[in-house]
Amino acid sequence: MDTTNSKLILSLLQSLLDSVTDGVLVVDLMGKIILYNQKFERMWNIPPDVLESKRDEVALNCILSQLEEPQGFLEKVTEIYSRPKEESYDTVIFLDGRVFARYTRPHKMGDEIVGRVWSFCDISHNHWSDRDRVRLKEKYQNIFDNAPVGIIQSTLDGKIIDANPALARIFGYESPEEMIYVVNQTSVAQAMYVNPPARADLTVKAAMSPGRWFTGEALYRRKDSSIINGRIAFRLVPGENAIIEGFVDDITERKLTEDKLRDSERFLRQIEKIARIGGWKVNPIIDSVNWTEGVYDILEAPFDYKPGLERGLDYYTPQYRPILKEALTRAIDHNEPFKVEAEVTTTSGKKIWTEVRGLMRVEEGDVAQIVGTFQDVTERKQIEAALEMSETKYRLMFSESPIGMMYLDKDGNILEVNQKMLDILGSPGAEATKTINMLTFPPIIESGLSQHYHDCLKCGKLVDAETQYTTKWGKRTFLRSVIKPHMDENGEIIGAFTVTEDVALRKQTEDALRESETRYRTLFQSLRDLINMHSEMVQTANQHVESRTLTDVSKNLERNYIENALRKTKGKVQPAAKLLGISRFTLMRQMAKMGINSDNYK
Repeated sequence: MDTTNSKLILSLLQSLLDSVTDGVLVVDLMGKIILYNQKFERMWNIPPDVLESKRDEVALNCILSQLEEPQGFLEKVTEIYSRPKEESYDTVIFLDGRVFARYTRPHKMGDEIVGRVWSFCDISHNHWSDRDRVRLKEKYQNIFDNAPVGIIQSTLDGKIIDANPALARIFGYESPEEMIYVVNQTSVAQAMYVNPPARADLTVKAAMSPGRWFTGEALYRRKDSSIINGRIAFRLVPGENAIIEGFVDDITERKLTEDKLRDSERFLRQIEKIARIGGWKVNPIIDSVNWTEGVYDILEAPFDYKPGLERGLDYYTPQYRPILKEALTRAIDHNEPFKVEAEVTTTSGKKIWTEVRGLMRVEEGDVAQIVGTFQDVTERKQIEAALEMSETKYRLMFSESPIGMMYLDKDGNILEVNQKMLDILGSPGAEATKTINMLTFPPIIESGLSQHYHDCLKCGKLVDAETQYTTKWGKRTFLRSVIKPHMDENGEIIGAFTVTEDVALRKQTEDALRESETRYRTLFQSLRDLINMHSEMVQTANQHVESRTLTDVSKNLERNYIENALRKTKGKVQPAAKLLGISRFTLMRQMAKMGINSDNYK
């Protein structure tokens, strides 16, 4: 009887649970599933074999993969089980977008807690509607707070209702709250407008057409009393409590830019006059031409003269007209830029040279046109002719110079070399010489000349050096090279100029002179010693002989040595002094005493 009643009660209880709209789960204190309804099974998509196992942890593991935050869900369940007396309500969000309200409370038999009852209600529709409303509000609040332009709502009498951070920044306030407080001490007109009646004008205009947007510009006063240019788009919002709302933008920089643009246009016109340049726009298909003031100035044409293309081309010397027509046609058909230098006869009959450039094709509606520039280059042509003549002259001087010349780039490569340098090196030609790198060629490194080039090209030093060198073609010579760095307008070294002399003959002469000088200095010293010895002998032999006799002999010997040195050097005093081992000044003094004239030995 008791068993039958228990089954009946359980059956009734199960039927009752299956009839409710919420999913219900009952577990005991050991985590064993006691009861659940069909709604719970369907809501959680739990396989029947999992529920039949009666194990709560198995069911939990089955549903975690369906959730957005499975770890948070599991932690919450663990926390609830650790507090068996507490009730709990929260929401569970699924990966597929469903949202369940989860409610749980202790399961009691009398006063004793024997388990826990879980109830789940699908609130997806209400939840997402609320969330959408919250998100929509957050979105528009975010736009309001982060808009780059100022947003304002105010009453008709000029009290601010709301303002965003951008408006506060534009007017120099720390926050919208500060701005609203300060401005509302008076009114928008008094606190923000340089000309307060301008605000009343806006209000009247908006009131005449409620809901319609208007735009305008005004001078505004910031918190620190500085003045800015502002542009406002505003309207009156219809309703019982009509308000003015608007968007305010600081256009001070734009106004300054516009002023600068106007200044630039004036400046451009001045530049056109100074640089003798102008602009044009032409359509050869419809015979249309437009000129800027610069073109009129160059052609000396009246500003009201509006020629077509054919008449405009009449200014050009006849042979250039077909060239320009062809260039214009290619530019129209293929958007091909061009540059033509052509001779022009101005209105007054003056002949000048001009440079005509077609820059690009532009579309104006259905009409394709070419824009370009027109410049008087007469002076440049004259300078180019003079430069060409000068370059020819200096190129001739370079090639025919009796001194060797080279130009190197910054890496030591020979770019230019003249014939004299080729002769000094014994080179068969310029191309062969240009294969040598003055920084890396081994014979040049061994000679020490490479280091001098390195000092010049890498350190910017002016070098004057003499080096002995055997060239690539076997010529052994002694070179004197002056190496000067070549720098660009920024002071960067881009190469080096070299002037070179073959000083082998001079070195041989100097070596011979030094050898002769040494030989004669030795001989002269030996004679001095002999004279001194002879003088001592004479003094010993005859104390009564006058010493001036030996002095006269010594002077005659010295005269003979001086005359002999002058004969060898062909009357040149400096080389003769070197042969005698005395200074030029001492030699000239002795020659004066003895009445010797160097011209007699030339």
